[in-house]
Amino acid sequence: LDAVRTAPEPRPLPADAWHTVPGTAPGTVRRVVPGIDALVAAGAEARSGFAALGAPWARPASEVAP
Repeated sequence: LDAVRTAPEPRPLPADAWHTVPGTAPGTVRRVVPGIDALVAAGAEARSGFAALGAPWARPASEVAP
């Protein structure tokens, strides 16, 4: 938990990395990141982050570390 607490603030994804679809409640939308399910599964399996897996919107750890 300390790593989460001391990590830099998250950055928004670029606008071209996601799209919206209608939400389940009337008048709502939700954001969808294409391929995120596979990236999450691959990250858990490989114990690596999205940048290491080649996500074009992810920054390498060397750019994030303080």
